[in-house]
Amino acid sequence: MKHDYWEIVQAMPAAEMTDLMRRFEDLGLYGVWSPQLQSTPFATLAAAAMVTKRLKLGSGIALAFTRSPMETALNALDIDRLSDGRMVLGLGTSVREWNESHYGIEYGKPVAHLREIVTTVRAIIEKGHTGELGQIDGAYHKLDLRSFKIGRKPARSSIPIHVPALFESTVVLAGEVADGLLGHPVWSLKWIAQTAALLERTLAAKARKRSDVHVNLWNYAAIANDRKQAIDDMRGTVAFYSSIAQYQKYYAAHGFGAVLSEPSKLGWSSDFWPVFFPALMGMIAFWSTMSLNMPDFTRFGRGQRQQVVGQVLGLPTTMTFFSLLAVLITAASQRIYGAPIWDPIQLTGNLTNPVVIAFALFSVLVATLSVNVAAPYWPWVAPGRRRARARSRRTG
Repeated sequence: MKHDYWEIVQAMPAAEMTDLMRRFEDLGLYGVWSPQLQSTPFATLAAAAMVTKRLKLGSGIALAFTRSPMETALNALDIDRLSDGRMVLGLGTSVREWNESHYGIEYGKPVAHLREIVTTVRAIIEKGHTGELGQIDGAYHKLDLRSFKIGRKPARSSIPIHVPALFESTVVLAGEVADGLLGHPVWSLKWIAQTAALLERTLAAKARKRSDVHVNLWNYAAIANDRKQAIDDMRGTVAFYSSIAQYQKYYAAHGFGAVLSEPSKLGWSSDFWPVFFPALMGMIAFWSTMSLNMPDFTRFGRGQRQQVVGQVLGLPTTMTFFSLLAVLITAASQRIYGAPIWDPIQLTGNLTNPVVIAFALFSVLVATLSVNVAAPYWPWVAPGRRRARARSRRTG
């Protein structure tokens, strides 16, 4: 099977755009997608059309709800004319917050809304020059186009419309009314296999051929000298998507739902307070020890400012990080082993990889030596130093 490769392009100075598009064509790329993020895609695609001869030009994606179907269709027709028939119209829903908070428009039921937009835009593209449109009575758009007619015949009889998909409903939508399916960059191999099977079933139900729908899989690529570094570079992107409510279902399907949304077992019931006060006193005791003795550990700093910065960065940040890490690991143990395991030794006993076990035990050993052994002696640091100075003066 032949694979066609696309790239992403956003608005940039004309000279840079010209150079980049020529390099893309020299590399043999099939096309470029321009997303609607901090700018709309159509002006960028129009600029790319002027300096290319072969590249397909796709809006990947244009937000479907933020402009009228008429404006979307006319933009697509203009770029198709400028590029001599190379426009690919990608339309998607994006997330509710962006539509309602940033653009101030009705989001509604996103799949039904997108279906209406796709069919309306397609009708304007294919029949706008014939004067046969008539009235369009949709749930989200009501248009009277009986007097509307595009003056010129379009570059093509139709422009391919692609829709992006994250979940099953939009995959079905693509198979029923679209010419292409854009796979989300966070899709796993498992999800891709399930999506392919669903698309095949949908096409069969609509008596469509697989060749009628172009599948374009988007992938995030992290380039680094080693695998671990590449994975670390992608953590922020994965975490970003996991923070969006509409993506929770996807992460839950991959086993992360309980870790991200497991509710508290205690709540504010009577079981909470017997746990809260001992934990509170333990935290006070810990931080009191640190607060009383930290100046003795930082006294050799170059100045008071350096001591303040060191204490602010060193104590709250590490405490917050390790507390969060403990909560996440305990929550994950509930998901993996069926019961929450807070004891690191017990948790290590459930591991099977010898390298991971060795690293875990080494970490426990270091933590024990650096904290549990040293902490009891901290209250004696200041008196000890005073005795050392006095002894030094006597012996001097």
